[in-house]
Amino acid sequence: AEAYARLGKVFSNLELPYSALMAYEQGLRSDIAVVGSEVPKALALGEQVGDSAVLEPIFANNLRIETDAATRSRMAYLAAKENQRAGNHAMAYGMLQMISASDPQYPDAKALEGVSLSLQKRYTDAIVPLQIALAMGKSKGRNAQFVDTNTMNIARAYYSAKNFPKAAEHWAQIPRES
Repeated sequence: AEAYARLGKVFSNLELPYSALMAYEQGLRSDIAVVGSEVPKALALGEQVGDSAVLEPIFANNLRIETDAATRSRMAYLAAKENQRAGNHAMAYGMLQMISASDPQYPDAKALEGVSLSLQKRYTDAIVPLQIALAMGKSKGRNAQFVDTNTMNIARAYYSAKNFPKAAEHWAQIPRES
């Protein structure tokens, strides 16, 4: 694990971010307890290269390592995504509760929370986190796809909860060209 972490540092110094990410990923996968201090670097590299997904399986089972609150929040989001993908919706929901409202991924986390609740057939409970995701996404200037997807998910939750007037109201907010 240490050798992979050192290799990650070397690749970072050589300005090879994806190679560095892969080295850190192997180190964390080998023994996260030994190289847990490298998690923030791995997260930053994942965001830099646009491939944080490689870290999701590692964090899905390793949220207990000692780290600061901001790093834990970022780890929890990735772990929740992995658990959601694996069909562990209740586990994903629990992990999403660890994400701080100050985290830049908080709107995404609330959106995922709403989807997770919907997949558990808790449609009425899903509406509030989806509305929070939509409101925060709009206030932070998120793109139209984020806004339209959350609006559609709210409409779906209302429809599944058999609140057809509210569902129709939200469906109508989605532009035809979306």
